Amino acid sequence: MVNKKKSTKSGGIKKRTQNKVNKIINKTEKIIKNGKNKITKLKQKAIKKKQNTDSYIKKNPEKSVGIAAGIGALIGLVFAALIIKRKR
Repeated sequence: MVNKKKSTKSGGIKKRTQNKVNKIINKTEKIIKNGKNKITKLKQKAIKKKQNTDSYIKKNPEKSVGIAAGIGALIGLVFAALIIKRKR
């Protein structure tokens, strides 16, 4: 009779453990699905932004070059200031 109780007890533990494992698996699958959906949406947004940027550059090439040159000059000034500051 002791063996029967033990097997019943271990069967209950086994069932509870399996239930918990199944819950974890289900939750993980939902997280993966949500992650994939978010990645897909981000890819679509990135593609749209790229298309908009390409379109803007084609319509306004001079302005685009000016903006790029300005940003490059600003970055150069920041690096130059950091180098001068470091030398002191």
